Amino acid sequence: KKEKLQQYEIIVTEEMVNEEIETYCRRFATRLEVDKVEENSRLMAEIVECDENGQPKESGLNKKNFYIDLSLEKDGEEKSKLIGAEKGATLHVNLKNLIASEDDLLYALGAQGKNIGDISDNFELKITSIIKLENPPINQELFDKIFGAGVVTSEEMFREKMREEVSFMYDRDVTAINLREAKKYLLATHKVDLPSDFLKRWIKSTQKEKNEEEVEKQFPAIEEEFKWQLLKNQIIKDNKIEVSEDEILDFAGSLMRWQMKYYYGIIGMPADELREYGKTLLKKEEDVRRMVSDILDRKVLEVVKNNVKVDLKKLTPEEFYEQIKE
Repeated sequence: KKEKLQQYEIIVTEEMVNEEIETYCRRFATRLEVDKVEENSRLMAEIVECDENGQPKESGLNKKNFYIDLSLEKDGEEKSKLIGAEKGATLHVNLKNLIASEDDLLYALGAQGKNIGDISDNFELKITSIIKLENPPINQELFDKIFGAGVVTSEEMFREKMREEVSFMYDRDVTAINLREAKKYLLATHKVDLPSDFLKRWIKSTQKEKNEEEVEKQFPAIEEEFKWQLLKNQIIKDNKIEVSEDEILDFAGSLMRWQMKYYYGIIGMPADELREYGKTLLKKEEDVRRMVSDILDRKVLEVVKNNVKVDLKKLTPEEFYEQIKE
């Protein structure tokens, strides 16, 4: 208890909660066709690549349905040109200074594999459609759409659920770093003697593709991992830590929850549904072993935290990711 274990927690700010709410409001927003471009409009346009004189370029790029989401694109002169323009207007823009990234631009132009330097700085753009997204009111109808009927019944509950969602998305990274710190802590505070010469001979005999120099170079990391496994197994044994089938199903459900949110923006699925979806992750024995190992790691971390002095650092996401780079 004399030593302090460094642990991290990400602060979920009101601004982060508001951004999460905005994300889901936009998902259920009403699409309205309007006549004038606003700051966050979505546009469909016809574009033609032009030369330095503003004339259509021979064999240049052109596209009839070029999509632009101004809420995602670069701020600056090119975006300013579009704001206030009316449907049917034609103007010249430098798409390189408008579209968020070079890869996005090449993809949108259907010019993957081309060098961005070969794309003209001048495109004629004719606005054919302007869409405005109107966010829904924050009310029971929205709560039910996101979380299911009657699960959330007040704005206070809604904000708390959104706070949980933000925190959940950082959970895996924070747990991984906290476990890394626990590993460093235990290795620094517990002496583990290993028969190093024997281990080197064993590695050479089982990994014959590696020469002696490679084994010597990699050995410190291998030895450290051996020591960590011994310490971890001792903690598991001393504390009678086990993993039940229900815990595996719950963990698989949490992985499915993460995938649903990260890839599809879906939240609020009931736990029993997530468990059913999670069963698809249990088909391979190797994946099940990995999940059991992850659950054991989390349980070991809790045991360590409960038996030492913890120095808890609360950081913003930016501060956290900057810190773990060091």
